[in-house]
Amino acid sequence: MEEIRQGIHRFLVQDFNQVLRWEEKVLASYDQGKLSVNEFHIIEAVFLAQEAGINNMGEISRRLGVTMGTLTTAVKTLENKGFLTRRKREEDRRMVWIYPTEAALEANRFHQLFHDRLVSGVMDCLDRQQLLALVSALEELAQWFSSLEEEERYIPVETNLPLEE
Repeated sequence: MEEIRQGIHRFLVQDFNQVLRWEEKVLASYDQGKLSVNEFHIIEAVFLAQEAGINNMGEISRRLGVTMGTLTTAVKTLENKGFLTRRKREEDRRMVWIYPTEAALEANRFHQLFHDRLVSGVMDCLDRQQLLALVSALEELAQWFSSLEEEERYIPVETNLPLEE
């Protein structure tokens, strides 16, 4: 059982961080590093929110799990870089809507291509049975992670444990 625990730990800590570093490296190659990973994810969130017809600042900040102030700063930067535009509608001038530009469309395609290649790489490493088992396990894990967030539960950490030497 300890071997299984160590394998899960390695994946969640080392391997997952390696994937994040790889994503950062690949995305940094786009347009000479014009966008950060965080900016790519904001652009992606705008596209997803726009598809659902809810591409306003409040909804996007909720989906990203950031404050309105944080999103406002990021959107302003992306607007200055030419990737997003902000508009208010006449019927409710209090609500700010975010729209992607053509430059954002190209950046989002680049980001999606990275994700597509990542998924294809995983699929090439495993046979069909392994893939089915992986998808099933990932769905269970996703539900568990979501329950932690939804219930605002966090994994408790004992702070008075002795340090191992």
